[in-house]
Amino acid sequence: MLEVVLLLDAFDEMKPEFRSKNLCTNNDLEQLHNCNREKIRVPRVVFLCRSELFAGQEPESYHPLFSLPGSFGAELGKNLLELKVASFSSRLADYLELSCALQVRQV
Repeated sequence: MLEVVLLLDAFDEMKPEFRSKNLCTNNDLEQLHNCNREKIRVPRVVFLCRSELFAGQEPESYHPLFSLPGSFGAELGKNLLELKVASFSSRLADYLELSCALQVRQV
């Protein structure tokens, strides 16, 4: 069985008139729901953007932008997961030092 992950990057870099529209509908991702379930699973879709874009907003205000409409949308809506990746630039030196130490130990 084929599993597909779609990475849709740079949501925050889209023109403002497109940012307010549902990404799944605009990219015809609902067609993937109708694919042959014996050969392919419904793909996971990962949307990437800067967290500043939604700063101060409630998740309910922007989650509809990432959900499929209709009956499958209800199924997807409960499976919607938002993750935020924190910058580790302030700890980069510690990370690199530890990584080098671990590589030396493995040799």
